Amino acid sequence: MLKLKFILALFFLFSNWNTFSQEITGIVYSENKIPLSDVNIKIRGQSKGIKSDQNGQFSLISKKGDLLVFSYIGMGTKKIRIKNFNPIKIILRSKANVLKEVEIKSTNKKNKPKTIISRFREIEVDKVGYTAYSFSGEDIRSYSNIGIAEALVGRVPNFQLTSEGVILRSRGFNNQQYALWEIDGIVFSGIPPYINPSTIENVFVVPSASATVGYGKRAGGGLIVVNTTRYKANYENKKQLKQLNFFSKESKGNLPNTEEGLYEIVNSSDNDLNKLKLAAYAYQKQGNAVFALRLYRLILSLDQSKTKSYRNVAESMKESGQLINAWDFYLNYLNIKKDEIDDISLKIIFNDMEHLYHAYELKNEIRENFITSKKPISDFKNQVRLIFEWTVPNETLRVEIINPNEQRIKFQLGSSEQKDRFIEEVFIDGNLLGKWKLNATILGDKPLKGNLKVTIYRDWLSTQKMLPLKRFFYFTEADQGSYKLLDIFF
Repeated sequence: MLKLKFILALFFLFSNWNTFSQEITGIVYSENKIPLSDVNIKIRGQSKGIKSDQNGQFSLISKKGDLLVFSYIGMGTKKIRIKNFNPIKIILRSKANVLKEVEIKSTNKKNKPKTIISRFREIEVDKVGYTAYSFSGEDIRSYSNIGIAEALVGRVPNFQLTSEGVILRSRGFNNQQYALWEIDGIVFSGIPPYINPSTIENVFVVPSASATVGYGKRAGGGLIVVNTTRYKANYENKKQLKQLNFFSKESKGNLPNTEEGLYEIVNSSDNDLNKLKLAAYAYQKQGNAVFALRLYRLILSLDQSKTKSYRNVAESMKESGQLINAWDFYLNYLNIKKDEIDDISLKIIFNDMEHLYHAYELKNEIRENFITSKKPISDFKNQVRLIFEWTVPNETLRVEIINPNEQRIKFQLGSSEQKDRFIEEVFIDGNLLGKWKLNATILGDKPLKGNLKVTIYRDWLSTQKMLPLKRFFYFTEADQGSYKLLDIFF
């Protein structure tokens, strides 16, 4: 009798094994029938869970009656009760955001930022003529302590956060383009690096094509600008240069974007190279690469002896997307100036070409057998390239770079004896974190007048194609002494 009861107990156990535990498998898709990876899958009531693989597939041990919960950032949560152990197919749909799309008109004056600083201009959020959204750091911190992208989910219409990037506009899955990020003047594609929410000053989101001004096609999917408190404070400090007469209205003012307006600027300049350079730089700051290129071509026709005149044309070509033309222009310059180019200029032009070759991956598009000196590329990771261009070669200006360890690099721009002292190139280590200071000292005993252009290429050989940061300082009758230019933070 005891043996019979034991046999019956085993029979009952095996016949009901599925009631206790068994593997269930399946695939998770988006509403566009695309497999979703990294979907969170949990059994309700249990703390541990799994994620779907790169093909959207998953498997886990469960039992009948368990409630499976599928969740993914930017998409609605789905719950499935297990009735059997057949393979299942799950479709997650975009989360509907019940938000009205409006232009920025801040109703909360205390929290809403008034000014956002992008790499091309200051944006007055109350005066923009397109649909956009702004958030203060307090807004972001009150919503999420995880990350900036997660904090924006549900706050911007059509905002979808995927494993590849942020989608701001719904245009059909095959035509989607991810939003471009700019964080403290540095541009990122895809998913940006983590930012501590406590350091965020403000955030600006432009879902429309209005963001393409200055950024080109990369911002076709929209733009998200993030300013941190440190960056904003540093920027405000640089405004103090107005008091030192470094500032010129032409270098910041809004210039006309019509043929007639450009013609008027050219006529009023009387072929003054300084005025034309300031106007060209201002157009670059506004994102009008076409007008900047035209002015730089005019400057080149008036001043063919300077390396920087050729470089400005080539750099404007690069910024407007004419990469092969820029490459050919550098080659033509080397051919034209081969008998008179100095060693410093030759080195700078060669590095310009290496930037095109590596960062813009032209090695498969150029005809020439270009031999790069930057191998392996990993040795140059986070190296920062700085170009200093001075407009008055016969007037002396000394530049000083101080790293976070208070170590100093000094060099001289301008010389009555050496013609190649109007341009200089310096490389610094972006892996050395902290504040790098850039200062200038006037060595002569008479007031100085001239322009200094500083171009900063962060991680300059990276294929992320980050646009350089440019600063233009206009010395107007500046007296002897030392002046602060700017600080660079890493």
